[in-house]
Amino acid sequence: PGCPEGIVPYPMWKTLLDALPDARFQDVTWPLRELMIEKSEEELVVLRHCGRIGELACQAMLDAVKLGATEYAVYAAIQDAIHRNGAMARDPFLIMTWGRDDLGWFEPAWTWQGGPPRKVEPGDVIMAELFPSYAGLETQQQMCIAVAPVEPSVEALASVARECYEAGITTLK
Repeated sequence: PGCPEGIVPYPMWKTLLDALPDARFQDVTWPLRELMIEKSEEELVVLRHCGRIGELACQAMLDAVKLGATEYAVYAAIQDAIHRNGAMARDPFLIMTWGRDDLGWFEPAWTWQGGPPRKVEPGDVIMAELFPSYAGLETQQQMCIAVAPVEPSVEALASVARECYEAGITTLK
């Protein structure tokens, strides 16, 4: 459901077409999405529990971000909170950007290219997206931690984000 264009590798599609030359195919992506988005009461209970695990992982991140702490330690604290509470992280497991010059949005560089971990420094902005999964259902949490001294532009953006959040909560209520 997260890929509206669908994902069917060509060799699989070719095999299917060859095996079923008279078949007609119809895109059912949107009706399937509508079926999947509706949740039972049991699924909602599971999602709320998974969300609580995600919140514990966010708190673990907040607790781990201290001057001089390594990226490894912050990553481990988040994952420990997820696993210690009975959940797992799904691919991409944990997106974490770090520092003033990190403009990407992906898993930490050392997870795929090696190298030393970064360390928390004054003025860093550390952002993460967590993907805890419990009983086959996933929630996502977003974290952004600014380490003092915080640049004025970062504070201004944080204020705008908070205003948008509050407006969204008001609208949902």
